[in-house]
Amino acid sequence: MHIGFDGTIWGGEESGVAAASRRLFERLSADPGPHRLTAFVNPRVLEALRPVACPATTRLVVVHSGRRGARIAWQQLMLPTLARRHKLDLLYNPSYTVPLGCRVPLAVTVHDLIVWKRPDLCRRGNVLHFRTLLGASARRASVITVPTETVAGDVVELLRVPREKVHVVPWGVDAELGPVPRVAARDALRAWYGIDRPYVLHVGALEPKKNLLTLRRALHDSGALLVLAGPRGWLRGRARREILSDRDGLCRHLGWVPIQRLGALYSAAELLAFPSHIEGFGLPVAEAMACGTPVIASDAPALREICGDAAIHVPPLDGGALSTSIRRVLEDPELRDRLAARGRARAARFTWQNTRSLFLDALRRAGAPVRD
Repeated sequence: MHIGFDGTIWGGEESGVAAASRRLFERLSADPGPHRLTAFVNPRVLEALRPVACPATTRLVVVHSGRRGARIAWQQLMLPTLARRHKLDLLYNPSYTVPLGCRVPLAVTVHDLIVWKRPDLCRRGNVLHFRTLLGASARRASVITVPTETVAGDVVELLRVPREKVHVVPWGVDAELGPVPRVAARDALRAWYGIDRPYVLHVGALEPKKNLLTLRRALHDSGALLVLAGPRGWLRGRARREILSDRDGLCRHLGWVPIQRLGALYSAAELLAFPSHIEGFGLPVAEAMACGTPVIASDAPALREICGDAAIHVPPLDGGALSTSIRRVLEDPELRDRLAARGRARAARFTWQNTRSLFLDALRRAGAPVRD
């Protein structure tokens, strides 16, 4: 089978959606089985992909899709032609929407339905884009993959597609992302970022759904240092200024962190705090658990599904409960050890090999001529 990937969201300071879908492509490229892969990518990611793309089975096609609005137009107008030209058996779009006029069979990943459930947490342009195209994309696609059962239920209910068309394919944790000895991790953080004290970590872009203002205020009460790692995001105004303020010496924003440093960043942290209002998966909680880092997360359904009893869950707007939970973990070594052990066991199910197998199985069960 010849599978095409729309890889135009890859490159630069990747979001969780972009990073996860690129990891899936890399895993398939490393172990394609009887399949051939073609990825349509922008020049900015070409050099990063070349070392992991098997020349015998993987082709990288450079395109110039532009960004945001231009990329939407490119997907709808130009991608169908490329799919036909390269004689694809199936075109996979890893980010919510598909080219509606494409005659090649289509697969798509819907990571969440936040634009339906909490549009107040989304950019207006994204709400307009996804509400215009997502429902039609879900109906047009032969295969819909989602990262959790939570999102599967939302897709069936809100987009009104048959449940048998929706397949749960959780994301994986990179094999290179594992526990780093604490002393070595702390030495690395001191050398890279000048961090030489215990800290609470949050990994993710600065955006409203992450609930960072509640976290910042909860940590102010505890006196713990907050380290933020992730892209600049689109959060603006008073909330952004208060979150990033270092007047009390309790916040460091590292910006986007390459994967080569993430293992040490997780391992040196006292805990990961992830109090999101809503998530479709929450890859940082799986990564933290894999590194043996205790996790405090909101009680959003997807985060409960991913973490189970390996994390402490609190309501996202209950800053008092969040602050109390953080102090408990900071002050109780036995609790930290229990959460770390449960987390490592829980994270063992999230591997890219499993993701690859479930992804190909989803195509197979949907009727695509896929062998493994």
